[in-house]
Amino acid sequence: SVEVYAELLQEDMLDSLDVFYSFDVGLQSCNPAVLRRISRYFNEEKFLHGLALLRERGKYYAVYLIYGLPGETLFSFMKTLRFVIWLQPPQLYINHLCVLRGTPLRNAAEQERIVFDPWPPYLVRSTGAMTAGDVVKCTILCESFTKEFTASTSRLIHA
Repeated sequence: SVEVYAELLQEDMLDSLDVFYSFDVGLQSCNPAVLRRISRYFNEEKFLHGLALLRERGKYYAVYLIYGLPGETLFSFMKTLRFVIWLQPPQLYINHLCVLRGTPLRNAAEQERIVFDPWPPYLVRSTGAMTAGDVVKCTILCESFTKEFTASTSRLIHA
């Protein structure tokens, strides 16, 4: 598998990526303010075009989201989740943010008011925009949703 930015995918690029079976699309969030804080971007039109190219080529792909990013609220995370549900990707992974040693996020944790576990995998417990209760809600929701999403896409694939 290979990780790709869907916004950057083009026809000729996919020709050179034909050796890969699976594509990991790291969307993370659709919230522009959140993405700026983690030096990422999102262009919906280009993103949709990139996914369409993968589908047209019959490529398997998974979309990745992360909850607990700096500036992300429970509400803005739910908007991103709703957008991805609408896309109906073959696979969806939702990850709890980990504040890893040596990363820019770890260096900015205090400034971003990120509270995280002091032991690996350094899971976020709260942020300036998401309370500890919100993080717990996301965890429960995402674990439940992932099970349901995986079961429903599995039924579609095997039907």
